[in-house]
Amino acid sequence: MHSYVKKILVLGLFITNTAVSFACLYLWLEITDAGYVIDHYGQHEEISVIAVIWKMVYFSIITMAAVGYGDLTPIGYAQPIATIQAIIGYLLPIIIVFFLAAPEEK
Repeated sequence: MHSYVKKILVLGLFITNTAVSFACLYLWLEITDAGYVIDHYGQHEEISVIAVIWKMVYFSIITMAAVGYGDLTPIGYAQPIATIQAIIGYLLPIIIVFFLAAPEEK
C-alpha cells in the first residue's frame, strides 16, 4: 500500500508542476506581448498582478483538465501552447493508468 501512496504523490506533483509551468509560460507570453489569454467577463476592471497570475493558473488547470469553459480565450502564441497543454491533458488519464498499474519493483 505504501507504493501506491508514493505513486499518487508523484503523479500529483507531476500534474501540479505541469499546470504551474504552463501558467508561467502563459504569463511570460503576456508580459512579452507574444500572446494573451483574454478574459471575456473581466476586461473592463482594474487588474492586479495577483489577479493575472491567478487567471493564468486557472486557465492552465482548466485547459489541462479539458474542460474549457469558454470564459478565457488564448490569442497569439498562447493558442499553440494551449493546444499542446490540452493534448497533454488528454494523455494524462492514460499515463495515470499505466503508472498505477505498473508492476511493483522489488
